[in-house]
Amino acid sequence: MSMKTLAKTLAVLTLIAAVTLTWLIWGAHLRLTVISEDIIAASDHPEEFEKAVARLGSGELDAVCWRKPASLEIEDYSFIVITAEARSYGILPCEWITAGVSPLEGDYVLLNDRFDDIRAMGSSKADIVILADSSLAAKGHKVWAEYYAFGIKTYSEAK
Repeated sequence: MSMKTLAKTLAVLTLIAAVTLTWLIWGAHLRLTVISEDIIAASDHPEEFEKAVARLGSGELDAVCWRKPASLEIEDYSFIVITAEARSYGILPCEWITAGVSPLEGDYVLLNDRFDDIRAMGSSKADIVILADSSLAAKGHKVWAEYYAFGIKTYSEAK
């Protein structure tokens, strides 16, 4: 094999490696999309409200608490349910995906913020649930996700 052929072969292999590495890095970023955002009266789901209040009162609630609810009357509260999809176009998995939400006035607690881990070129949907004051419940929350790819904590904002 001549030096000219070897140089061409190495150049092609380097180009292939660079394209592959670029694809791995680009594809490891999640694309987060908000599908819907609904406001549901807590009185429509009394068992879920009771579970949330019991867990909040006992300190068992593994959730983000912006402020403690003032009363425990079910009529005073609503659930804001944000359905979101996280999608990966890369060939490496995204793991430990946690949703984040910027609270609006009247929001008390982020009750559900977990997505399933995403395998290569996969997606996951989640219902992000917020307990809010009924009189102040509003749509328009800013949603983002924190996750691990390549063992590195990464951030993606919903578009």
